[in-house]
Amino acid sequence: VLFFGPQLFSWYLGANYVKSGELAQIMIIPIFINFVVSPISSTPIIYRRQGWAFVFSLSGYLLGIGAILAGNYQGLDFYETITLYAILQGIYYLWLLGWYIKLTRSRI
Repeated sequence: VLFFGPQLFSWYLGANYVKSGELAQIMIIPIFINFVVSPISSTPIIYRRQGWAFVFSLSGYLLGIGAILAGNYQGLDFYETITLYAILQGIYYLWLLGWYIKLTRSRI
């Protein structure tokens, strides 16, 4: 999907889905990072850090909404706004992964 998203979507779903393939190309990186992070997302429960997990989760949602609003405010087109959203979400998920790893190396 990263390299051939529009072609794959067009081939499998039809010519009307080329733009969907372009969006999939943009979003594949944060989706993949989320796919990696999700299996260890229960780490805060194990280490009794649900409060911080809530704060970080809320921050991620606000970051996503903020990216969309910032793109709109800056006059970016739809694809540029989605790219901004994808970059910020990718950074957020990498940061979250780092926090989970840090938790596993700490003591209860």
